[in-house]
Amino acid sequence: MGNNQKIKTKKSLGTFPVAGFIVGLLFVAVAYAVVYLTRSNFPSDKPFWDMIKFFHETNPVLFVIDSLPLVLAWIGLFVRVRQIGGSAGLKKLQIQLKRKERELETVRFLYNIMFEKTEDCLFIALPEGDFIDINQSGADLMKIDALADEKLESKEEIIEVLKRRKLNIQSVFVNEEERERVLEKLRSDGSVSNIQVRLRRFNGEMFNGLLSGFMGEGPDGHALIVGKIVDLNRVKQAELLLRKVNEQLEKKNEELVKAFSELQAMKVRFEKRSKDLERLNQQLDYANKLLSEMAITDGLTGLYNHKHFMRLLEREWERARRSKNNFCVIMIDVDYFKAFNDKWGHQMGDQALKSLARTISSQTRSYDIVARYGGEEFGLILPETDLNTCYTVAQRIRKGVEKKTLLIKSQDAKVRLTISVGVTIYLPEEDDPRTAEQVLQDADVALYLAKNKGRNRVEMYRRDMLAKSAKVVPIPEINGNE
Repeated sequence: MGNNQKIKTKKSLGTFPVAGFIVGLLFVAVAYAVVYLTRSNFPSDKPFWDMIKFFHETNPVLFVIDSLPLVLAWIGLFVRVRQIGGSAGLKKLQIQLKRKERELETVRFLYNIMFEKTEDCLFIALPEGDFIDINQSGADLMKIDALADEKLESKEEIIEVLKRRKLNIQSVFVNEEERERVLEKLRSDGSVSNIQVRLRRFNGEMFNGLLSGFMGEGPDGHALIVGKIVDLNRVKQAELLLRKVNEQLEKKNEELVKAFSELQAMKVRFEKRSKDLERLNQQLDYANKLLSEMAITDGLTGLYNHKHFMRLLEREWERARRSKNNFCVIMIDVDYFKAFNDKWGHQMGDQALKSLARTISSQTRSYDIVARYGGEEFGLILPETDLNTCYTVAQRIRKGVEKKTLLIKSQDAKVRLTISVGVTIYLPEEDDPRTAEQVLQDADVALYLAKNKGRNRVEMYRRDMLAKSAKVVPIPEINGNE
């Protein structure tokens, strides 16, 4: 196929030069014929070349005419080369423009999926608070339909109603002090994350919500606020669907990461020609970071969630088998947490879990893995850690929680919590036959033993898989139970 294209190109290149050369020869022939017919005094008995020489001596213009075939041939070659080059360049540009249009459509489609399909309230507003966009879930959550006599069918109608009623993001705050605190933090830090505030729907109902957002630059260069509102009253219902939602978010995240990589490559090729594409790429980057955090993070504590913890445990187990480096697993459960919630309320329970998460994180290394396993239970993975160190870390966490005082402002009371801790270690250098799931089960068994022995203590166990009875046996205590 390549040879045929080369032959076709050569033929097309040779067409104009040959035609020019032939036309030049015709001009030469005509010139000689005119000279021959208009000259009556040339000697007819001389040879042909002497006649040609005689023609040139009597008419010097023939010297110029003789070069005319070559001149026309070069002109034809130049014109043909320019014609072929111009056509090829135009065709290449058309192909690039069509590819760019397809990629822009892909970006718009992915943005619409991210903004419209999420179940949370997502909105975009100006710094002074006026809404410029809100998704349908947000319109439903804030009961915007209550502002009109009939159901609002489009975003344009929703935004128009809000502008006509002079309602903006500041209108949804119940408490003015909370509103000013959030807006001030947004202006100073550029973002807010999971701030619990008292909000008001547009039909007058009040609810407790979590507010997150950041201030960025829009496509036109002006500042914009991109935010999310979560109704805490729906959190319990959402927990039942969390596993399914996490799977969907993970899939969407992979699609967005792939699309982002494609956009990055496209940005290098078309940076000078595509300012619109660069703006869309920046918006997609913000959305991708937000979705990535949502897919692996527990919304209350900010730690890794259960699904990501299990994935990291499997990865750490595989790495330990290859490198022959042991790792430890720690399971933590809050003692009598149900009674704490019943007495002080679930909001105080959430505050206690946040405080516990901060205490655990402060006692671990940057590369240790800390996650909220579920409810009031937490899981830790300590890579390349021996049993003594792991036990010390567990005791340090237990003591830190025991010393922590929680202030109940509504009751003017101070309370303390305790935790029970289970520890196990995986030893690949000893040909430890346990799977990652069995290692986790041993840590869980150790946790329940700590519960049974009176709580507020650390217990360590490892399954003896080589024993015929395959029963659970205790690891000897290290340095007592300090």
